[in-house]
Amino acid sequence: MKKQPTKNYSKMSKKELEIFARDYGLELDKRLKKATLVRMVEIAVEKHNKKPTKLTPPPSQLIKEGQNPNLPIKKSYYGKLVILTVIIAVGLLILKNCI
Repeated sequence: MKKQPTKNYSKMSKKELEIFARDYGLELDKRLKKATLVRMVEIAVEKHNKKPTKLTPPPSQLIKEGQNPNLPIKKSYYGKLVILTVIIAVGLLILKNCI
């Protein structure tokens, strides 16, 4: 259940801010100052409310699918590695038969 964004986050307690922020994919550390937590929530809500340039699901759905939006996308070189290994193996077989 998503809460409607409130403009006055400073009236919320740290616990309320933490619960509210989870709806936006943000985990708060209650050891920080309340003003810092309020600013973090404001930034998260602001980013969430911006119109996306392309259709992207909300952060909570990305995390459910196993994709973390905070991690960089890693390229997979597995296919190239397999092809290179096969080429080397074939080359060694050819050399073995020629010698």
